[in-house]
Amino acid sequence: MLEPLWESHLGRIVGTDGEGRPVVDFDGNPVGPRVARKAVRLDAEGTRAAVESRQPVELRFEEGDPRLPIITALLPVAPRTLHSDAIPGARVEAAESPTHVIQGRDGLVLRCGDAAVTLLRNGKVSLQGTSVETSAEGTVRIKGMAVQVHTQGALGARGGQADAESHPAECLRTGDGTADIQVIQSRESLVLRCGRARLTLLRNGRILLEGTYVETCAEGVVRLQGGSIQIN
Repeated sequence: MLEPLWESHLGRIVGTDGEGRPVVDFDGNPVGPRVARKAVRLDAEGTRAAVESRQPVELRFEEGDPRLPIITALLPVAPRTLHSDAIPGARVEAAESPTHVIQGRDGLVLRCGDAAVTLLRNGKVSLQGTSVETSAEGTVRIKGMAVQVHTQGALGARGGQADAESHPAECLRTGDGTADIQVIQSRESLVLRCGRARLTLLRNGRILLEGTYVETCAEGVVRLQGGSIQIN
């Protein structure tokens, strides 16, 4: 009797069957690689590319049956594995490394639809979306020289300042007027996961930061801004 899998799992497209349908696998798979149904657009050419890159995917399972996987989202391929054929052993190193680092020289942007996370060289971090949720099983900690909370009523009074701060990536320029900002973008969803810590960006603009302990720390100001702010 197989134990049902009700939660989503991080998997990979590892091949195709005789009809060109994607075959997926995931860590702890009790039944081995299986043909998967698709809840996302993936044509024949896209499937071939996904097999070559071992495309990461989010999997759900019909009625919790691990033999009936469904691809619910295509996740971004880690940059260090994109050109693994040019660096012998690169893919193995990525799989075995306990820590993966994605780095941009002037800035790094994670974007999916209306949701974006921006990290700039000057230390500014911005989460922007239609809904931003931070949840923890334990403590949520916010630390800074100042903590500012702005709801919809306060935004109108801020006027141009709020507009200027709403596009942090545009505020950074190097000497020649350009910035080297790495952008990682996904059409439906973008998920960063390590153990029980997860950052999810959805196309509808929702951002979820989840973990057992979540800390927001700044040397300067921590600003919370939204139509409403709920603390539970």
